[in-house]
Amino acid sequence: MPWYLFKPAVRLHKRLDINALRAVAALFSASLTATLIRMIDSDQFPCSMVVTHRASGKPWVTRAPSMQRRWFAREDLDPDSFAFTMMYGNDPRTEGFPRKIGADAWFDHHSAAEFEITEQSFKLPTGDVVTILNLPERMAG
Repeated sequence: MPWYLFKPAVRLHKRLDINALRAVAALFSASLTATLIRMIDSDQFPCSMVVTHRASGKPWVTRAPSMQRRWFAREDLDPDSFAFTMMYGNDPRTEGFPRKIGADAWFDHHSAAEFEITEQSFKLPTGDVVTILNLPERMAG
């Protein structure tokens, strides 16, 4: 996925969500995970980050290069998040739709409760749950 081909393909999408991810991954015949990391690294979505949770162990996080570093994802999944339902519930869906949730469900920061973010999750065959978080500009910048 060379940058000179990748960035124009990513620019066709106004926001980072699973639909955009699937379209770009299909274009380059790449995995969703590799494409998602590359989309975040492209900095085309400066208000986006990805958090992946495993059934055991710490989550890993990838954020847009221009996003402020003060936002650290919580290690535990909030029971109100769709990612929690995917990880621990009996919901057979492997993909969620974008939905709004309080930022304090995802971030352990004193001002997180003041913001609302969008989350969208999907489950990998390994059982890991990948969540795309889109933050408001005033939070990410």
